[in-house]
Amino acid sequence: MAPPTLLLVGHGSRDATGVAQFKAFAADVAGFLQASVVPCFLELADPPIVNALQTALRAGARHIVALPLFLGPAGHQKNDVPTMLNWAKQRWPDVRFDYGTPLGVHPYVVSALADRAREAMQRFNTNAPAAETAVLLMGRGSRDPDANSNVAKLARLLWEGGEYGWVESAFYSLTGPGIEEGVRRCATLGARRVVVLPHFLFDGVILNRTGERIEVLNAQLPAELLLADPMRNHPHILALVRDRMEEAIGGTALMTCDLCKYRHRMIGHEHDHGRPQTSDHSHGLRGIARDPGPGQAPIRLPESLAPGRRYRRRGESDTMIVHPSAITANSFHLVRRELGTRADRFTPDELSVVARVIHSTADFDFAETLAWSDGAIDAGVAALRRGAAVICDVSMVHTGISARRLAALGGTLYCFIADADVHAVARREGTTRALVAIRKAGPLLDGALLAIGNAPTALLEAIRMVREEERRPALIIGVPVGFVATAESKAELATHREVPWITCHGRKGGSPVAVAIVNALLRLAAGVPATEAD
Repeated sequence: MAPPTLLLVGHGSRDATGVAQFKAFAADVAGFLQASVVPCFLELADPPIVNALQTALRAGARHIVALPLFLGPAGHQKNDVPTMLNWAKQRWPDVRFDYGTPLGVHPYVVSALADRAREAMQRFNTNAPAAETAVLLMGRGSRDPDANSNVAKLARLLWEGGEYGWVESAFYSLTGPGIEEGVRRCATLGARRVVVLPHFLFDGVILNRTGERIEVLNAQLPAELLLADPMRNHPHILALVRDRMEEAIGGTALMTCDLCKYRHRMIGHEHDHGRPQTSDHSHGLRGIARDPGPGQAPIRLPESLAPGRRYRRRGESDTMIVHPSAITANSFHLVRRELGTRADRFTPDELSVVARVIHSTADFDFAETLAWSDGAIDAGVAALRRGAAVICDVSMVHTGISARRLAALGGTLYCFIADADVHAVARREGTTRALVAIRKAGPLLDGALLAIGNAPTALLEAIRMVREEERRPALIIGVPVGFVATAESKAELATHREVPWITCHGRKGGSPVAVAIVNALLRLAAGVPATEAD
C-alpha cells in the first residue's frame, strides 16, 4: 500500500499573505516528513477540503490522514471536518481515513509562543525591567468554552517560566476580554511594556487589524505596545504536526470530551448540549454538490406543484404568475411605475435601495423618509466587496439577509441576541437583549456593516460605542420601528459624522426594511440585478 497522504486542513483567509504562508508551511511539512502533503482550506480560500481530497485520490492515495491545523478544539474541528470525513468514508469505502487532533495545549506550542515573545521584546524602544513587562496572549476567540479555556491555560504556562512580569489573555472577538481591555489592564497594573502575542499560526486580516489598533493605543497609553509575530513555521510546530500525524496513524489520537459543550451541559452553553454533528456547504461540505446521499432517493414534489405548472383555483383564469423570477420582476416594474417622477431624484444605486425597501414593505412613504449620509451606499458596497461581516440586532434580520450572497463575497453573518450570556446580562442589568447583543458584538464592529431593524436601544448603544469606544463600522443601517425612542434614535444617528449611515425618519422601519437595505447592497456589491429573485 502507498504511504499515507497528509491532508493538511487550514482555516483559510481573505488575506493573500496568510494563504501563501499556509501553503509554504505545507511544503515545509512535506520536506520535514518526507511525505505527500496536500494543503486545503475550510473556507475563504481554495482548494476546499473535498477538492484537495479528490486530488490526492486521483494521485493514487489510499490512506488519508486528515489533520486540522487548528490551535484548539471548537466547531470546525468537532463538526465541519468530521462531517466531511464521514461523507468521504461513505463515498470511498476502500480508502482508509484517519483523523488527527488539533495542535492544542502542548509544550511545543508554549515553546514557540515563548520564542516569538522573546523576539518581540528585543524590538522595544523602552528600557524596563522584566517585572514591568507584560505579555498579552491574544486568542482568536470562539463560542466554544473548551477552545477559549486553552488560551487561558497557555497564558499560565507561559508565565510559569517566562522572562517577563506576568501574562494576561484576551481575545480578538466572539468572547471577552477584548484586546483593548487586555492592554489597558496591563497598563493599569503597571506594565511599561506590553507584548501582544498572537496565538495564531499565520498572518492575515485579524493581525493586520490588530496592528492598526495597537498603533492607536500606543498613542493613548503610557506603556509601549508591540505586536509579536505569529508562530508560522517554527520548528516546534513542524515537530508537533509530525507527532499529531503519527498519533492518528497509530490510533493514539485522543481528545478528551470532559469540557465539550456538546457532551456536557456547560454553564452558559446549555443550548448546545446534544446538538448533532453537522456542517454546511460553506465549510466542511464546500465543494460537494447538493445532491442526495448514497442510497437516498431525491425528494419529489407532487405533480400539481412541480416547476412550470400554474396554480389555479376554481373559477380563476389560468394567468396567475407563480414563477419567483417573474413575480419579482413584475413587482419591481410596478414599484418603478408607481414611483413615477419621484425616482428621478435618486442615483441608480440609491434607487436600487429605495425600490427594494418599497418592494419589501409595499409602503411608498419610504421614498420620502429614507435618508443616508454622503457616500454611505458606496461605503457599504465597498465593505461588502472586501468581505465585511454583517452584524444584526435581532434574529428576524439575521434570517432575512441572503447568507448565500454574503458568503460568496467572503462575509459572515452574526447575531448574538439568542446567546445565553446575552440573556443573563440583560436580566442582570435590566436592559434589552438587543442592546447587550450589540455590546457583545463590539470587537467585530470595526469594518463591519451593522444592521439594526428592531430595537432603538441597540441603535443608541451602537452610537455610544462609536463615540465613546471609537468603534468604526463601515456602515450603520439604523431603521428600528416603534413608539419609544424610535424616531429619536434615528434622528441621533443622522447627526453622525464619524461613520456612514442609512436610516428612515419617523416611527416606521423594522426588520424587513433593514433586510431589504442589506440585500440591496449585497446585490450591488455582486453586480446582480435588483429584480433578480433569491
